[in-house]
Formats: sequence, C-alpha cells, structure tokens
Amino acid sequence: MITFKTLFGMMLRYKRSLFWGNVIAIIATLVSIPIPLLIPLMVDEVLLEKGGTVTGVIDQLSSAHDPLIYIGIVLAVTITLRFLFFILSVVSQKFFITLSQELSFTIRVRALEHLKHVSMSSYERLGSGKVITHLITDIDTIEQFLGSALSKLIVSVATLIGVAVVLIWINPLFGILILIFQPLIMLVTRKISGRVGMLKKEQNRTIGELSDTLTQMCDLFGQIRASNKEERFIDNAIDHSKRLRQSASEYGIKALMGERYSYTLFLSGFEIFRALGLVMVLYSHLSIGLMFGIFGYLWFMMTPVQDLLSLQYSFANAKNALQRLNELLSLPTEPTANVSAQSISASGPLSIHTENLVFGYDEKEPVLRGVNLDIHAGSTVAIIGASGSGKSTLSQLLVGFYPPTSGDIFYNGVSVRDIGFPNVRDAVFVVLQQPLMFNDTLRFNLTMGDEIRDDEIQKALEIAQLSEFVSTLPDGLNTQVGKFGIRLSGGQRQRLSIARMVLAKPKAVIFDESTSALDVHTESKLFEALEAFLKDKTVIIIAHRLSTVTRADYIYVLENGIILEEGTRDVLEAIDGSYKRFINSQHG
Repeated sequence: MITFKTLFGMMLRYKRSLFWGNVIAIIATLVSIPIPLLIPLMVDEVLLEKGGTVTGVIDQLSSAHDPLIYIGIVLAVTITLRFLFFILSVVSQKFFITLSQELSFTIRVRALEHLKHVSMSSYERLGSGKVITHLITDIDTIEQFLGSALSKLIVSVATLIGVAVVLIWINPLFGILILIFQPLIMLVTRKISGRVGMLKKEQNRTIGELSDTLTQMCDLFGQIRASNKEERFIDNAIDHSKRLRQSASEYGIKALMGERYSYTLFLSGFEIFRALGLVMVLYSHLSIGLMFGIFGYLWFMMTPVQDLLSLQYSFANAKNALQRLNELLSLPTEPTANVSAQSISASGPLSIHTENLVFGYDEKEPVLRGVNLDIHAGSTVAIIGASGSGKSTLSQLLVGFYPPTSGDIFYNGVSVRDIGFPNVRDAVFVVLQQPLMFNDTLRFNLTMGDEIRDDEIQKALEIAQLSEFVSTLPDGLNTQVGKFGIRLSGGQRQRLSIARMVLAKPKAVIFDESTSALDVHTESKLFEALEAFLKDKTVIIIAHRLSTVTRADYIYVLENGIILEEGTRDVLEAIDGSYKRFINSQHG
C-alpha cells in the first residue's frame, strides 16, 4: 500500500534534487519580494519629493540628481529582478519536474511488479480496463499533484510569508490582517475540496467502467459484427458514456464553483484591503507611495494564493487516485515457493497427481468436485467429457492459473503451494484451443521476446507443420500477424502456439483442444512430427476427436466436474459407459 507518508519517503531518496530545488526556489522568492515596492516608492521619493532610501542609495552611486535617472535605474533593477526570478524559477522547476517524474515512474514500476505476481482470479475480477486506468490515469493524477506540491508549495508559502513581513514593516495592522485572512480562505477551500474530491472519485470509477466496456467491445468487435450485435454493444458504450458525462459535469461544475468561490473570497478581501489603504492614507501616516506598494503586494499575492487553492483540489484528487491505486496493489498474489523448484526443473518428465481437487470461479458453485488424477512421468493421458464438464478449468489449474479451492496438486510429489505457480508454468505448457497472439511479428509470437536462434525456430516450425507456410511469406518471420493474430487462420494460430510450446521446452504439455481447427490429415502429420519431441515428456490431451484420444495410454472421463470413468482404452471400451458412447458418437 502507498500512502502520502510513503511518497514522502520516496522523495527523500532524491535529497540532492529536493534540496537544490527548494534552495533555488526560496532564492527566487526572495528576489521577487521587493519588486512590487520599488516603483511605488518612486511616488513618494520622486513625484512628491520626500526623498528616501532608494533615491539616497542612487545619490551615493551617481552625482546626477535627475528624476528620470531615478525612475530609469529603479525600472532597470525591477526588470532585472523579474528576469532573475524567471531564470531561477525555471531552474528550480527543472529539479521538481524531474523529481516528480522519477516518483511517478517508481510508483508505476511498483504497480507493474505487483501485477506480475497477482493471481489470475484477482486480475479477472478487477478487469483490464480498470487496471489500465490505475496504471495510467491514477498515477498521472498523483504525478500532477506531486509536481504541483513540489514546485508550488514552498514557493507559495515563502512568498506569502515574505509579503506578510513586508506589509507588517509598511503597516503592522495590514500585515496582521493578512495573516488572519489567508488561513480563513484556506479552511473554506479545504472543506469545499473534500466534497469535490468525492465527485472526482465517482468520475474516475465511471471512467474505469467505460474503459472496461470499450476494451471488451474493441477486442471482440469481429465477433460482435459476426453476430450483428453492433447496435446493442454501441448503445451499452453510449450508456456508460452518458454516466461519465453526468459525473464529469457534476465534478467540473462543483470544482469550478469551489475554486471561483474561494477566489472570489480572496478578491473580496483584496478590495476591502484596498479601501482600507485609502482610509489609512487619510487618517494615518501611510504615504500614497506605500499605499500603492500595498496594492501591488495584494495583487502579487494572487498567484501564490491561487496555487495553494488549486493545490488543495489537486490533493483531494490525488488522495482518491491513491485509494484506487491501492485497490490494485492490495490484490492477492500467487503463493510463493516454499521449496526449491529443483524438483520439477530437473531433467526428465514430470509426474502430476491431484488429490480431491475442488475448484469454482464462484465458491458456491464448484466446477471441479474432488478430482483425483494420477499421471505418471512420461505417460500420455487423455481427458474427455462434454462441453462444460470442467476439462479446460482442470487444465488451467494444472498449469497454475488458479489455486485450488481445496485439495492439492503435486508435481513430482511436491505440492503446488510449495513449488509456486511461476515454477509450475516454467515446467508445464498449455496449448489452448484459441491461442491469443500479440500484435507483432511471427518471430515475436514464437519467441515471446526471448533470444532464440533461427535454426531452432525453423525446427519448431517444421514440427508444427508451419515451415512451408512461413517460407511463402515475403517478410518471413518478420511478418506482422495483426491484433490477436487476425491475419492468420484458426489452424495457423493453433500450430503457431504448438511451435511456441516446442521452443519453450517444457517438462509436461497440455493440449487443450489445440488441434480442433486442423483437418484429420494435418493433425496426424503434426502428431507424427511431435512424437520424438514428446517422447520424454508428460502429455495431457483434452480433445473431442477420437483420433486424438487414441494416442493416450490412459483415459479419464470427466462429467460435471467428477471423474466418472478412468482406465486404458481396452478397459473403457469393455464398459457400457460414457467412453463407449463417445466412441459410438464418433463412428455414428
């Protein structure tokens, strides 16, 4: 979990940037403080010919006692101070911007590192749209606050203190009134920003929902078009857009009203103080020049006051963004390994044993109900069953996508909870019926970014019956496959996934309906080519096709999440049960 205390601790890692940024910012503030007073002093010392400190200093440096020279020198000093303030501000901003970017990068890396270990079920519950919103929108909101806080807080507070000191020097009553008036505005603004922050939280929640809807719609647009359901899905996206419009309008209006109300309070005080200045000229020793100086300082205060007011709204937004980001950071992670992965990384095939395995996406409705498998190392087993019987769910548990609700899975006699899911996925590869492809080249989809020699890739393509197809492509392995592999046929995607499996060199392979898009002849050639590769591996075949199932040494029949039958082909064929009905349906 990340808190503002955590963020402060992160800032302290960059002490040098923080120190020099603040030092230069304070120097810039000190440079700017005299600016509003210099020209107004000329009213008293030159126009009203009262003399004073500024003209006295100029007289010591120059023998020319000319009003134009006095005004010219003061103007030159004022402009010089303004440019010096500009240069120092830019330098300090550079430190602060770099620091805020480093902090946002650190936060984003921390979130991504956590996401790497988040359990699949937790990720699916949150949804990809919300994950993207957390990683981009929320972190950007936090970065904007950090950038504003680092660059504006010290400067604004220092400016207001400096102005208050000058005003007390000019007229103690003015200075004291300013010190009382400013905190009152801050208090009112803080209450308003808290209410506005709740509206911002609702707006960001709506953004997450819209992002989920749009992501799903865009990813499945081909299926939506094939079903002629564009109108329904577009209307759903429009409904979410309407809710976003409503929440964004409420937030925008209330935020604008709050900021303008706070600013109006400040301007009202500004007018009151200007009127008070006129009264003091009439009934006190306050000179006209100093009165103009006070007016200048009141105007000079507008920028730091505005910065502090906007900072409070930025803080409220960042606070809500931090809460939402912590939703991602608090997602449960996969179990870590308690023992060495050596038990499954050693050479040789992998034995897999499940013991009373129970699992359900919803705990009230288990998909698997006490499944027991005993798969010997190097054997080939088949799991058959009707659609919805739990076959694919079982394969996802065996490859470490989800933890069992109860029961256990053992690999070479060691529990999955001790080995750790990442180590299981290093050893077990599942080839899916509908493999997803990256919007990248064939090479990247085969290697997943790993450095693999071309001769190894070519061998994998030959085994997967893809080498002839790739050789006909003008760009070969550098051919773009499109989003989700849209430029490839279903069979080509399945064979590409098998080639990817060959390059991964797993200890065990699960074929989950992974040749369903191939004709019987191509499938037969594929498994003949795979025979040598799979010789020293444990193989699990999930299929509906009899020609695929007959390759197995042992068969499990799964029905409604329960192992209904098991045995060799000869044993199961002798029983008038589910397997025999499966054979008859294939022949029929």
